[in-house]
Amino acid sequence: MSMTLANLLATTEILLLKISVITGWQLPEEPFLTILVDQLAKKLVEAYPTVNPDEFEYAFRTYGPMIKDWGRQCNLGLINQAIAPYLAARWDVSERESQKLIPMTQVTESLSDQAMREWLTDVEVRVRAGGYSVDLMPASLYDWLDRNGKILVTGAQKRDYLVKAADYRLGQLTEEAERVNSETNRRQLADFAAMRRAGEFTGNWIEQLKNLAKKMILFDMLQDPGQLAGQQKQNFEDKTLEMSPAT
Repeated sequence: MSMTLANLLATTEILLLKISVITGWQLPEEPFLTILVDQLAKKLVEAYPTVNPDEFEYAFRTYGPMIKDWGRQCNLGLINQAIAPYLAARWDVSERESQKLIPMTQVTESLSDQAMREWLTDVEVRVRAGGYSVDLMPASLYDWLDRNGKILVTGAQKRDYLVKAADYRLGQLTEEAERVNSETNRRQLADFAAMRRAGEFTGNWIEQLKNLAKKMILFDMLQDPGQLAGQQKQNFEDKTLEMSPAT
C-alpha cells in the first residue's frame, strides 16, 4: 500500500468507517479514535503492504461471519481475525497457480477462483462508476488474470505502460515535493527524474514501476474492455513485463 502519509491516514479512517458499518463494531471516541487510525495505518504498512483497501472490505464481507465478537469495540486484534483467513486464501491461490497443479479428476472451479471473480466484478463496477483510481487497483488481481490468460497485451504495449507509469510516478513525486518541500522529497524527485531522463531505473523503482504498470493496464481494461483490443493478438507469447536494472 504505497501512498503519502496524508492519503494513508485518510484512507485508513475511511476504511475504519466501512469496517464499522459492515461489522457493527463500535469506533472509540476521541482521542482514542485518532490513536486507532494511526496504529492501523502503521499496521497496513508493516503487516499488509500488498493488501489493497478494497481487499480489506472484501475480506470483512467474506470472512466476517467467522468472527464471533460482532458488536464489540473495534481494535487491531479483531481486524486481524478477518484479514488472516483472507490472506491465507489469497496465498493458497497464488501457491497453487505457481505450482501449476493439474488435478487427476475432473476440473472444477475452486472457491478461491470464485472469490477472485467476485472481487474482479466488484472492482470493475467501481472503476466504471468513476470511484476507483489507478493507485487503488490491486496488482494481485492483474497477476491472477495474467495467470489465467486474460491479460492479452503485447510486449510493445507493456513497454508503453512502463513509460506511462514512470511519467505518472514522476508527477506524483513532483506534487509531493511541492506540497512538502523537504530535503528527502527533493532528493527523491531529483534521483527519479535523472533515471527517467536516462531511461534506466535501479533498485526498488523497478518493481514499483512494474506494479504501477500492471495497475494501469488493469484499470484501462476494466474501464474500456475494447481499448487494448487493437494489438491483443500480437506477440501472444510475451506475457511478462520487461525491465532490467541499469548496468
